[in-house]
Amino acid sequence: MNFNTANSTFRQLMSNGLSYRVPSFQRDYSWSADEWDDLWQDLDFESTRYGVEHVLPENPGADWEQFDDRQREEFTYRLGNMTLLETAANRDLGNAGFDVKRPRFRESGLQATAKLGEDYDTWNVETIRERQTWMARQATSIWRIGF
Repeated sequence: MNFNTANSTFRQLMSNGLSYRVPSFQRDYSWSADEWDDLWQDLDFESTRYGVEHVLPENPGADWEQFDDRQREEFTYRLGNMTLLETAANRDLGNAGFDVKRPRFRESGLQATAKLGEDYDTWNVETIRERQTWMARQATSIWRIGF
């Protein structure tokens, strides 16, 4: 087995299209306080560059008539309706419709967000469910948990 090591930022790790698995022989590894501090600093830096984007906004306007009140309540906070997006783009898009958001998603440097823009022509209850299922499969393939 060949191991290549390199220093990478959190963004680079999450946007390169690879899956990460921790081999069972490394699962007992324990980080020191210094290593945890480094991770939290990296995450804090990245959190100022990225924010959680609700594709179906928390306060949707007329561009979101495909969702009734019950559906908005049920699907707005589902994981399948959320993606990470650069903070400035997230702020600019606000409560815009999917037709406005989609091109910005495609331009994202984050692979999962760009994939959302590429894979979906419309945004509705079924696409949220479909994306959430895809996300669950990704998570279970990485963390080896049953789904």
